[in-house]
Amino acid sequence: STAIIKISGPIFYNILYFGTNLQIATRDFQQALADKSIKQIVLHIHSPGGVLTGVREFAQMVYAARGKKKIIGYAQGMCASAACWIFSACEVCITDPTALLGSIGVMFKFEDDSEYYENLGLKTYTIVSKQSPLKNISPADPKGEKEYQGLADSLAAEFIGDVARYRDVSPEVVENDFGNGFVMIGEKAVKAGMADEVGTMQELLTGRISLTQAKGEAMGNEKDTETT
Repeated sequence: STAIIKISGPIFYNILYFGTNLQIATRDFQQALADKSIKQIVLHIHSPGGVLTGVREFAQMVYAARGKKKIIGYAQGMCASAACWIFSACEVCITDPTALLGSIGVMFKFEDDSEYYENLGLKTYTIVSKQSPLKNISPADPKGEKEYQGLADSLAAEFIGDVARYRDVSPEVVENDFGNGFVMIGEKAVKAGMADEVGTMQELLTGRISLTQAKGEAMGNEKDTETT
């Protein structure tokens, strides 16, 4: 039998009302892994990514489950950024022909609303301890921009390193061939090494997808059990 765990919408660590809650997804995955009647687990992914918190831990859990049961990632629609991190951890990675995969990297976005508040007659004063000159430093400050750039680069190195290990390639291959931070459509993603096969969910569940030799034997299932 097959357990289908959906990773859909924005990925969060503990928000409940929309998107994917990683705490709930972790519970579902661990339950499926422990259930002896379930032979394979499919992560059905349609997500633009999300916050960093909890993503690496979840991906590591998925990667560590390889060999215990068949762990399959299915990308449909969008499989970007944090979602791609999780997708890459699966033993077998299948993509819909029109799915968009990639956006590997880290991004910080800041908005400068100081002029808006000044026009309202409001000013903000911040006092920082002299022992911590970089605390709350503005990205508009050259020193701040340098620090934030370094932070983004360090986090991206962790992201790229994990994807490289999961996909059994070098970090240089991930940096140069996996979209450079952009996304790639299904077949191109397979040729680049981001995924193993192109196919539909129906083909996956009925065992009609021929897997690459590197990913082992073909899949099949007797019944589907979706976890919620």
